[in-house]
Amino acid sequence: MLSLVCGAFLGAASPAPLFAFHNSAWLNLHLALHHRARLEEGLDKPQPGDSDMDGFKAAVTAYRPYAERDSLSDEGMRQAANAIASVDDPKVELPKDLEAPLRGALTAAMPEYAAKVWPKQLAANQKWIASVEPFVNGAQGKAIAQKLAVLYHEAWPQTPVRVDVAGHANWTGAFTTLQPTRVTVSSADPRNQGTAGAEVVFHEASHALFDRVRDALAQACAITGTRAEDAWHVFLFFTVGEVFREAQPNYVPYLYAQHLLDAPSWQPYSAILTQDWLPYVRGQRSLTDASLTVAAHLVKGDMARRYRVVHVDTVKKGMIDQFQKARIDWLKSAAAASYLDRRGVFFQIGADRFISFTAVDMLADLDRRLSPPPPSLAGAMELYDLLSDSSLVPPHANEVWTREGGLDYIPAGEAPDELGSGVVVFEQLHPGPDADSAYEQAWRDLRNALIAAHAPMRRITFYSLYGTGKLVSFWLGTDAPKVRATVETAIGKASAKKIYDQLAKAIANTETLPLTHRADLSSP
Repeated sequence: MLSLVCGAFLGAASPAPLFAFHNSAWLNLHLALHHRARLEEGLDKPQPGDSDMDGFKAAVTAYRPYAERDSLSDEGMRQAANAIASVDDPKVELPKDLEAPLRGALTAAMPEYAAKVWPKQLAANQKWIASVEPFVNGAQGKAIAQKLAVLYHEAWPQTPVRVDVAGHANWTGAFTTLQPTRVTVSSADPRNQGTAGAEVVFHEASHALFDRVRDALAQACAITGTRAEDAWHVFLFFTVGEVFREAQPNYVPYLYAQHLLDAPSWQPYSAILTQDWLPYVRGQRSLTDASLTVAAHLVKGDMARRYRVVHVDTVKKGMIDQFQKARIDWLKSAAAASYLDRRGVFFQIGADRFISFTAVDMLADLDRRLSPPPPSLAGAMELYDLLSDSSLVPPHANEVWTREGGLDYIPAGEAPDELGSGVVVFEQLHPGPDADSAYEQAWRDLRNALIAAHAPMRRITFYSLYGTGKLVSFWLGTDAPKVRATVETAIGKASAKKIYDQLAKAIANTETLPLTHRADLSSP
């Protein structure tokens, strides 16, 4: 078992380091001016240290024409950054072939920057490098690189990967350019501190090594007819993060710590990563097999579908047996006639409520799923409708739920489907964005505690878009008291109380009931 706590290292560093860290005054100035120009054009968000550039108006004005040109995707900006970074010392002139406007602005600004800003930035960069370099170039880093090379089916580079450290990188906090491979990372970005900084360095370097994995995923998606254009990047985040977590179980990978799976385009992958890709990371499945399984899951998996068309039945006291028998007898008659009524997956909620739902990508898909029974079943269906309808009382309703993958918790190795038993929690939030934000932040803290505890339970979450307007959470494999007890064990009762108090402030009312998957009543 490796120890991945930065500062606690085992073994001597390799004489051939994996990474070569650089601290160029010229590149720091260039990136700071580019960021400030983008900020003033409304193209970037504020970052730590912005006020340091308040006195460089002329240089920022000179950078305005470059504001819309991206440091990562624009070939000219990549070449310019490489040329600028080739000079570390602020006393050494920039290359003559650098674009004249850039060279002129940088040369004019450097004396003041070197005197007023660079000493502070140099120290900050050096401190960051000192916190990361011994780890990534030491025994722990070498072991991680070896594991990643196996997973990528690529040899790790024999020459050190260059890492340029600066106060500003881009809006993501770090980026990589290729041919040659160069990593640029922000020492000031709060996302890049401690062990997370080491993960960021390995993640960025992995961009140059991930082609075989990327190709395998693309080929599998092509075979199954799946469109997943950006899938490779979420799998890269997950792969590097899980290699870190494998070595240090209490570490929360960047993908989860920064809530990247909350992005709508990445939410469908939350379940697939733990079910289909984690076995590959652990060496239990081949790359081809894992890629095909991922693609098949994307095609077939109801978890990835956006909507749940939900039917709610409330049964009269003493009529539960009649309701259930009517449904089971109808399913037997339908099966004998080779007919599927496709009324969906059934759950029993509490003692007297049943819901059935069907997963669809578009609401129009529901009509395409349903077909009338053959004439031979007319009598059986009439009897079913009579017996089931006569056993019902209000509320008897139809709703449409949407998936809220950002509010899921699915532990490593657990099945990511929505089938199972446990409890269902209905939560009505207070109106307004403040309650939404407070709830989401409290949930992130709670989820991190569950991740740290390796809690063997699942939360699958929906929002009643057309219906009650409530959040609906299936807590599978557990009950509500066990969830809180797990959180208290992981982070302490005082910290757990703060999270639950924050949740309580955002929630207007809540209802928690037993949940049982009724496979005997289901017809997916």
